Formats: sequence, C-alpha cells, structure tokens
Amino acid sequence: MGGIEQLGYDALWFGGTPATESMSQAALLLGATEWITVVTGIANIWVRDASATHTAAQTLAEAYDGRFLLGLGASHAPLVAARGHSFAKPLAAMREYLDAMDATPERITSPFSRSHRTATSDSIN
Repeated sequence: MGGIEQLGYDALWFGGTPATESMSQAALLLGATEWITVVTGIANIWVRDASATHTAAQTLAEAYDGRFLLGLGASHAPLVAARGHSFAKPLAAMREYLDAMDATPERITSPFSRSHRTATSDSIN
C-alpha cells in the first residue's frame, strides 16, 4: 500500500460498501501508509450512530496525525431499506445526523492526542 505514496498521490478516497465497515477500512489504510490522507467517500449514516461516527473519526484523526477525513452520505434507498430504515427524507436525516454529531461531547484527552502528556515526578515538583 505504501507504493501509492511513491506515486505522488495526496489522498486516498474509498467508497463504502455493504461488505466493508468504513472506519475499520480507514484504520487499515492509515496503518499501511505513512503520510497520505485517507478519506471515506462515503461513510453511510445508516450504518452507525452519529456519536460512534464522531468518536471514531476523532480517534482516527488523532491516531494518524490528522490524516483522516470523514465523508458522510445518506446512501441510496435499496441499501437503506435493507438496513431497516426509511429513505423518505435523506436530507433531513443527514441534518439530524450532523446535529447529533455536533452534540457529541469532545474528549478532553486522548491517548493519541499530541496534547496528551503524562505527568512525571519532575513536572509535579
């Protein structure tokens, strides 16, 4: 996978499918590369709740030095129906999803965050 970076690409976009889970796929791609940005295009809003998506995206961005970008979408009627949801108002569903993501509390510290520091005896004294 690192060969794609040698070709000079700045970003690697991948599509979501019923056979893959976007956040897991992104983690695998990020782990297999050193500097390229990995982008979900698209992560289906009907696959995971907004809070889980927000937390996963934040974790991936922190763990991989800001190289992860989240692209979301409402998918299409047959896939949404297969998951037991109604595709009647996809724009409204997306707005509600984004509002729920915005309402998800931010983590104060993360083991992956550059601002996360461990206190040492020298820093306490």
